[in-house]
Amino acid sequence: ERYRCLTGAQVAVPAIFENAATGDKAALTVLDETARYLAQGIAAIAAVANPEKIILGGSIGLRPEILSRVKDLMPLCFPYPVTVEAGELGARAALIGAAAIGLGQLHNTLFGVDAPDGRISLPTAQAAALKEVVL
Repeated sequence: ERYRCLTGAQVAVPAIFENAATGDKAALTVLDETARYLAQGIAAIAAVANPEKIILGGSIGLRPEILSRVKDLMPLCFPYPVTVEAGELGARAALIGAAAIGLGQLHNTLFGVDAPDGRISLPTAQAAALKEVVL
């Protein structure tokens, strides 16, 4: 939406990153503004929750163009150091989280009790990167 406001062109998010790589000023502005909003949101979370680390995920949060900008902006938004990293599960994080919820409910249905400590073991990040699941 912001890119459209700046240029009048309706483009998909990947195209904004491609345009930024070629020096498109509007695309660079969109990336800068997005990173600023993320850094401000992270600072608000850090002020309340005091996390040791914030993990960014999703198709935008995993992009190095955004991650590096957020890291650069954090000291301007929050007076204490907060580690910001890209998630190891990549773009499949939501799918893996949904699978964990489903596994937990299946466990409860089969055994009538919550999993010990409320945890279900999930595959490692490398296993989660598999592109095909064979049933």
